[in-house]
Amino acid sequence: MCGYSRHFRVSATSDEDFGAWLDHHVWMRWSLPMTPTDTRDPIRVDFSPSDNFVGHVGGGGGARVIYDSRHQLLALSQVFDTAAGFFLEEDVPPPQFPVARGDLATFETARGIRLGSTDADVKRVYGPASIVHFGDSRYRLSYQRFVPVSGPRTPPTFSPFGVYTWFNIVNGRVASIGRLTGF
Repeated sequence: MCGYSRHFRVSATSDEDFGAWLDHHVWMRWSLPMTPTDTRDPIRVDFSPSDNFVGHVGGGGGARVIYDSRHQLLALSQVFDTAAGFFLEEDVPPPQFPVARGDLATFETARGIRLGSTDADVKRVYGPASIVHFGDSRYRLSYQRFVPVSGPRTPPTFSPFGVYTWFNIVNGRVASIGRLTGF
């Protein structure tokens, strides 16, 4: 079965309301170019307290949210048929619907990148990157890594399965972290 188990609690908020709010408040637009990297940097957040927002017909995907009201941080985990995503963003107003609450202020990737890290910190871990500008003090460092995938009857190949990681930078500091994995 794809996506989240149907045994997770499902939110009473409609996915349309959730999607409209998310699109208005979270800066997670896709952008190119992405710089190739070999860096492995796991991102782990416990989303078990969160309800599931069912993502599409058939329930094959969804999103889970944790909001840190003290620090105005939002963490989002999305799972779909062939992709999964993670986003952590600062300066997000409180959602207008019930979501799980938690302390996200100490979150960092396995290699120590966190909100507030400098772009030099990111480049030290991931390497240099092409920069996508979004204004005078806003830009993005984007990276991609392809993972060899093999099946029971096929040798390992570099399939289209990718790990795409980006860091939105505002005034020289990481303001949000995003990751998308999938085919």
